Amino acid sequence: MNDEYLRSEAARLYQLANSLKETASAVISQADSLQARVEKVEDIVEDIVEEIRIKRKGRADLVVEASSLRGVNLCGAHLTEADLHGADLSKADLSWTYLTGAILEGANLRGADLRKADLSSANLRKANLRGASLRGADLRWADIRGADFSEADLYGVNLEGAIRD
Repeated sequence: MNDEYLRSEAARLYQLANSLKETASAVISQADSLQARVEKVEDIVEDIVEEIRIKRKGRADLVVEASSLRGVNLCGAHLTEADLHGADLSKADLSWTYLTGAILEGANLRGADLRKADLSSANLRKANLRGASLRGADLRWADIRGADFSEADLYGVNLEGAIRD
């Protein structure tokens, strides 16, 4: 083998090694970023678990005791007859959620997304729904006495039989 060939191969291997080093650095950087995201999600889940205690009260009934459920995503959840009185659900995503017969008396639902939510027969007495989106929600037979619907989007809401002030 001649010296020129060996130098050429050495240069090619050197470039390949540098390329592999750069790729490894990029992979490590992405892994670090992913690890940071995973840790952030773990922290959020841990905070939620610390804030929420769910106890079985009956077959399907739930009592939720929480200092805050602010901004939580419960889209499509089945919370039939859940006891959420006084809960802070401001900015929460409750769209398409089943809250039939739920107790939301005095709950803070300010700015919450309740589009297409089933709130039939729910207790919403004195609930704060200021600025909430209730587009297409079902509030048939719900108790809405004293509830604040200021600036709320009520387009298509079904209020048949709702108990009002």
